Amino acid sequence: MKIYFDGCSFTWGDELEDNYTSRYSRLLCNHFGAEEYNIAKRGGSNRRIVRNILEHDVSQYDLFIIQMTKRQRTEYYSEDDNKWKAVSHTPWEPERSYDVWNDYYKNIYQDEYGKVDELMYYTILRNHLRDVPHRIIWFGNYDMTLPVDIKFSKGSYTKAEKGHPDENGHKKICQDLLDIL
Repeated sequence: MKIYFDGCSFTWGDELEDNYTSRYSRLLCNHFGAEEYNIAKRGGSNRRIVRNILEHDVSQYDLFIIQMTKRQRTEYYSEDDNKWKAVSHTPWEPERSYDVWNDYYKNIYQDEYGKVDELMYYTILRNHLRDVPHRIIWFGNYDMTLPVDIKFSKGSYTKAEKGHPDENGHKKICQDLLDIL
């Protein structure tokens, strides 16, 4: 059995002492005796998650756990660096903020735009994964209106200093996922 995971720092295991052994994806795979394929990335966007899904052969995996992330995040392709780069407009991610993007978030981006993008990415994920077992989850502090399989809101897991799930939080997330699988 092989389980595909994607998302942002929550699925990557940020703030854990050993994110490779303590994150919920590893705990879930240990429970099933499955191979873990976790390509989550800190600061990852829903656009990146969908791009990754479209670049993979879904028949190679037995289960998909997709964690949608902040609707404000996006990415762009840098020809100079020959790679995709994350963009976010948050004060705690200054390395992902650039003048052009600051202008974009100040003068162009509106939450209504983000909500429509979120719906499009959600719809693409559900349609692309419709024939394979999958769960779409979400961690956040705004009102997610999409019918994801589990919404982890503030207070539904224990947290580390910067707000990511701590080791006990990851155990709880794993158990909540096991309850719906």
